[in-house]
Amino acid sequence: MARKKTITRDHILNAAYNLVIAEDFKKFTARNIAASMGCSTQPIYLEFANMADLRQAVVDRIKSELTERFQRTYTDDPLIDMALTYIDFAIENNSLYQSVFVEDHLGVDDMRQFAMSAALKRLNKYDSVKQLTESQKNNVITGAWIVLQGLRT
Repeated sequence: MARKKTITRDHILNAAYNLVIAEDFKKFTARNIAASMGCSTQPIYLEFANMADLRQAVVDRIKSELTERFQRTYTDDPLIDMALTYIDFAIENNSLYQSVFVEDHLGVDDMRQFAMSAALKRLNKYDSVKQLTESQKNNVITGAWIVLQGLRT
């Protein structure tokens, strides 16, 4: 009789995600993830084709959580809400924030594009920017991002 699988894909993904939150991607190895779960690396490679596959699953989860976070409202002003979202994220999840937006652990260009897209969706709710070109909107977001980086530190 075959043994029942006790470590699932979700268990591994949760352990990998929690490791990234606690340690960022510097400790993202099969051994470290397995150690945090108290098992060997075998279940990881049974559920994921390779570490790149697991890494992508973690990145997808981060993007999903950020997308949900970008829906939050704090005020009646979408631009201020966008800024507060980034500040809250940086305060609540500093190591994850560092991995996502500062260090090059996830592919900076991919995450910048993701963040820019999310910010543009938020900014487009702002009536006074409707007449701006896409380039001008990008400049508004980039300028806000620079200010937010300063506030975060």
